[in-house]
Amino acid sequence: MTDAEPSAAMPARLRLARSSDRQALVDLLHATWRTTFAPHLPGTATTTFFERKIAETYIARDWPEVVVAEMDGVIAGLAHLEDRLIATLHVAPGLWRRGIGRQLLQHVEREAVARGHRAVVLQVEDFNARAIDLYRRNDYVEIARRPDREFGSDGRSITMAKLLDDGSAIDGPGMVRAWRPDDRAQCLALFDGNVPDYFAPKERADFIAFLDDLRGPYLVIEDAAGNVVACGGFQADDRNEGVVVLCWGMVDRRYHRAGLGRRLLQARLDLIAASDLFTTVTIETTPFSRGFFERAGFVCTQVVSDGFAPGYDRVDMQRPIGAVR
Repeated sequence: MTDAEPSAAMPARLRLARSSDRQALVDLLHATWRTTFAPHLPGTATTTFFERKIAETYIARDWPEVVVAEMDGVIAGLAHLEDRLIATLHVAPGLWRRGIGRQLLQHVEREAVARGHRAVVLQVEDFNARAIDLYRRNDYVEIARRPDREFGSDGRSITMAKLLDDGSAIDGPGMVRAWRPDDRAQCLALFDGNVPDYFAPKERADFIAFLDDLRGPYLVIEDAAGNVVACGGFQADDRNEGVVVLCWGMVDRRYHRAGLGRRLLQARLDLIAASDLFTTVTIETTPFSRGFFERAGFVCTQVVSDGFAPGYDRVDMQRPIGAVR
C-alpha cells in the first residue's frame, strides 16, 4: 500500500508496519487488553494473555501484514486483514473518538475488495459496546451470537459481516442495505402485493411477528427514490448447528424477473459465506419459486402438501455454503 497522509477526513497516516514498530504494536495491544478486555473477563484470561505472551507471538508472526495508523510519529491504531476476516482492529485508548477506527476499517474493506471478496467478517465480544457501535454505524450486521469459547467468560462472541461494493453488482435499482424499523410499512406493502400467488393471506400475521422480533440479519433493496423494492433475511437454525435458514424474501411485483430476487439472494449468501460458522443454507419456499432456487444451486429435500396453508404447498430446499465461497 502507499502511505495515506492525514487530513480532516482521515486523521491519521496509514502505512504498513515496519520491523521497528513491533514493540509499539505489542504495547498497544497490551493497553487495549487492560482497558477493554480485562475488566470484563476472568482473571485467568488476563494471566494467560500476558504469561503466554499472546500479543508478542502474534506481532512476531504477522507484523508484515499489519496496517498501522500513525499520528505525530506515534502509532495510534492497527488493523490486520486475513483473507476476508478482519482479524484485528485496535485504537490506542487515549485516541478513541477521533475517527481512527473508522479510517482503519475503511482501509481493510478496500483491501478486501482488491482481493476479490464481496463481504468481510469480524468477531467482537458482547461487552465491547464501543466497537459494536462503530461496526453498526458502518453497516455491519450481526450474523450470529454464540457462547464465548476463547476467554472462558459467561459472555457471548458476536460475528458481524458487511457487504462490500466491488463495482460488479447485478444490474438493478438502488442499493442493498440493512433493514430499519421505519421500513416496516413498505415491507408489509411488498407482502400484500405478493398475495395470493406467493403468500397466503393468513401468513401476514406471521410476517408481522417476524419483523417485530428479528433474530438475524434482514436486508432491503431500495430504488433511487429510497423506496423499498425487495426484502429478505436469514437466521441461524437453533436446532442444527452449522445450518442457516433463508426467510421472508420477496420482491415488488413490478420488478419480478428483473434480477432483484437474484441480487437479494446473492447478498444474503455472500454475508453467510463470509464466516465459517455455517455449512448449509436451507429455505422453505413455494412451488412458484422452486425453479428460481434450483437455478441457484438448491435441491429439493421434500414437498409438504398444504405446508404453509390450505392450497399452499411447502417445498424444502438446501445447498452447501462451500459453493458460495
